[in-house]
Amino acid sequence: MAHDLHVMRLAVKAYLSDVKAKIHALRDMEERTEAVRESMEGVRSPAIEAIRASKSDKMTNGLIMLQTLEEQHKTASVEFESVVNQAYNICFSGGLERQVVWLHEVDRKSWDAVGRELGYSKSTVRRMSETGYSEVYYSMPEEYRRSAFPNASAGLSNV
Repeated sequence: MAHDLHVMRLAVKAYLSDVKAKIHALRDMEERTEAVRESMEGVRSPAIEAIRASKSDKMTNGLIMLQTLEEQHKTASVEFESVVNQAYNICFSGGLERQVVWLHEVDRKSWDAVGRELGYSKSTVRRMSETGYSEVYYSMPEEYRRSAFPNASAGLSNV
């Protein structure tokens, strides 16, 4: 059963919103890890071992925090990067129509800005987006279609 463009657009927006959240979460984790790493800068390996031996609470807590952040970042990176790369490939493996959707939804560019970037008018990229939303919808993972509209595939026999 085919969905109308409005339903497809909403599902794609939800999907790409999740992708965008994962991109921001990865950046935030990188920034937090880097901030802790920078605060620990200047402390070399022998000094770290000496501090560990003396059980300095501040340094120990810093080392534990850094290790925890690095582990969280590594774990999230594997999961998040997979989702982000899949979405990127969906949007950039097809025609310009899909790219228009990525630029508007993930990069948060206005239709005017998307048009200027691609060399088209605002109205042209809006029309292109209709095809783009549809193509992304049918290419995106099934679970995202179902999570946006849990019973979108339910039959009408119960109505």
